[in-house]
Amino acid sequence: MLIQERLERCELSSSERAVADFILKEKQNIRKMTTREIAQASFSSPSTLVRIAHKMNFRGWNELKEALLKEE
Repeated sequence: MLIQERLERCELSSSERAVADFILKEKQNIRKMTTREIAQASFSSPSTLVRIAHKMNFRGWNELKEALLKEE
């Protein structure tokens, strides 16, 4: 299953869902964004991004981000 599909189907809290929706909407724009910038843009915290990555069985946010961008 594609990472994009996993992000859409994964059971997430409301703040995690806001981040996931932002990531899916701004796919290519997140390439140069830091964790803090993504968190600010999605009205969340950097730890929320890490929690999403862990829920999707990645070691951390950077690993998830790289995989998502590679998939794109």
